[in-house]
Amino acid sequence: MSGGSFDFFNQNTAQPGQGGGRPTGPNGEEILVDVKCGRLLVEGKTMKPDDRKGRLRIARATDGLCHLQWGARSDDMPFIPEDDFIIFPQEAVMKFIPKPGCFVVKFPDDASRNMFFWSQEAPGSVTDDSLTSQVNAGLNGEAPEADSEQQQLLAMLSQGGGGGDLRGSSGGG
Repeated sequence: MSGGSFDFFNQNTAQPGQGGGRPTGPNGEEILVDVKCGRLLVEGKTMKPDDRKGRLRIARATDGLCHLQWGARSDDMPFIPEDDFIIFPQEAVMKFIPKPGCFVVKFPDDASRNMFFWSQEAPGSVTDDSLTSQVNAGLNGEAPEADSEQQQLLAMLSQGGGGGDLRGSSGGG
């Protein structure tokens, strides 16, 4: 190895993006969504929670492909996905299920790929609607905040906000 040291324990920690952009992973992938959640394992017609702390991550690799990843979460170890699937836009959708705090990443064309999770986010830290919006944006390869910033800008412009009064700028009156 030339030109620097390698820190095993920080290799998969999301780092702030270059120029204030989105956080990146150890291989330069752009982290679109990062959610604290556990897996729900389907056994017959019942679901059993995997009691480990977990993380659902949607990342766009440097080759442009999006990855849906889940792995155990630990403060003293790097994130190492146990599941890592390449996903394409419109291939999957996240929906809450009737059990409180539980959701599915649903693959409409192949139900055998559906993945069930239970939220481990701190109570009140994110609303169901916000989480759904963020995950679905990530599943479609979009950065969630980009949509929100665009909506805020459009709302400001539609309300006439723009920083100046364009009517009387010629000085005549």
